[in-house]
Amino acid sequence: MDENNPLACAMRWLDTPAEWSWRAAALYSPRARLRIPARDLIIDGRIKILAHHWYEARLLYAGEPPTTLRRTGNDQRVIDESVLDFIVPPAGVPRLALPSGSRVELKRTRVLSFVGGSIVDELQLETWTPL
Repeated sequence: MDENNPLACAMRWLDTPAEWSWRAAALYSPRARLRIPARDLIIDGRIKILAHHWYEARLLYAGEPPTTLRRTGNDQRVIDESVLDFIVPPAGVPRLALPSGSRVELKRTRVLSFVGGSIVDELQLETWTPL
């Protein structure tokens, strides 16, 4: 994979979600936007987005890594679908009403949109299923 190709780097780094916030930091535009409709969450700006990803990596990826269902990309977009089973930590999950200690499955589709080699928009489509 070409180290100078931002989309190729994103495709590879999605394999290590716990490290995404620091590996992919340079890929985000300073004015990038993250949208997570299931939690009514919109975050603007690279620093705030990376802080959110760092926090969620500690929260969600402390145990087993997610299972990749599909990953594909082209010149402008990377789509990553994964599933993760985990126990809701004591702090809970931001903007989600699930009791701590409950076992849940998170199915997430991430759509990373690139312009000029930078991520300008990230859409996360989430389905949370109590198990």
